[in-house]
Amino acid sequence: AKALLAKAGLGGGFTVSVDAMAATPYREIAQSLQSTFGQAGIVLDLRVAEPSQVLTRYRERRHDMIVFVWSPDYSDPSSTIEFFARNTDNGAGVANKNAAWRNHWLIPQLTVETEQASREIDPPARVQRYGHSALALATSSLYGRSGRAPAMPCATGAWLTLYWPRKSWLAMPS
Repeated sequence: AKALLAKAGLGGGFTVSVDAMAATPYREIAQSLQSTFGQAGIVLDLRVAEPSQVLTRYRERRHDMIVFVWSPDYSDPSSTIEFFARNTDNGAGVANKNAAWRNHWLIPQLTVETEQASREIDPPARVQRYGHSALALATSSLYGRSGRAPAMPCATGAWLTLYWPRKSWLAMPS
């Protein structure tokens, strides 16, 4: 990790904040991240607070990283995938302020694929489309996940999610 950071021009390390709920296991996960990142020269400034305070910062896009819990609103893949993988407009005045928007992650191709999956009426084709979107999300997104793995693409279940907007890297001085 140190060699990769040096190659990226960040060999001297840097500081980034991480917001976490003041409850177990979120606080401990943030502390573990702080220790692990520290080994590479990255200083994590922990901001541990009540869930409502952490969620407010996140909704207002005032975070670098966040350790938080999320679960879908209802038992349909759209509830999961669209929250994480759909962002049609990264502007401040939009109505859809989901995770992709909150993290400044503008993803035109994945947004189109997600919208196509939501309109698919053939069940096997729908599973295939959502499976493709879920794989793209898992392999190329800014989200990390721990906890229980879904039994099928986009299955419901609480996800403990670490968000690390890629904009944090872009904002670092060179």
